[in-house]
Amino acid sequence: MTNIQYGQETSQNFSLVLPSPSRHLLPVIILLHGGSWSGGQKEDLNYIARRFADYGFAAFSVDYRLSSSSIHGIDMIQDIQTMVNYIENMSIRLNLDKNRISFFGYSAGAHLAMLYAYNSPQKVKSVISIAGPTDILDSSLLAVPGMYNALLQVVGDTIRDHWIQFNPIHFINYFSPSTLMIHGLNDETVPVNQSVRLCDALNKAGGYGKTILIENHKE
Repeated sequence: MTNIQYGQETSQNFSLVLPSPSRHLLPVIILLHGGSWSGGQKEDLNYIARRFADYGFAAFSVDYRLSSSSIHGIDMIQDIQTMVNYIENMSIRLNLDKNRISFFGYSAGAHLAMLYAYNSPQKVKSVISIAGPTDILDSSLLAVPGMYNALLQVVGDTIRDHWIQFNPIHFINYFSPSTLMIHGLNDETVPVNQSVRLCDALNKAGGYGKTILIENHKE
């Protein structure tokens, strides 16, 4: 099923891949695409959604509003919340287990997935991050060409406290959902230390984090 609206905005739509019919409630995974917060589309992850469906997940590949002079991170997080509300409301009709919702995110989408999950641990079981920014105040990340301006558009201003509100690592605690981070050692867009540091923070807080590092892979 493709291009289904979950909200009133034009970009609030998703594709859904379901596994073979089952009498059991289906675990849910929400996939968020990358694109520096200002680009990308849900179709970028459709092939991964199909793989999750092969393993028994109801896989929702989701579009969200992209950053601009008038759209910021708070709008993207609101879109994710609206999507989660939609899934909860449709759980009986689609045979979904609304108590088993996980996220898969790539790059900017992983950042949004972690940010939402760590602020809503009661709703999210786990997160898979592919090269997601985890600490947007880290100097090595901000030194990447174009990264500061991309994040500035996400936050909307230069006030440090506002940047902290969009910083996933800031919200780590004992109750944070388990997180798997996959990252290329030679990633030139998001430094690999972003995943390593978040994993360390999760485990130090008493949660669960695991990092898989891939050699000779760029972004």
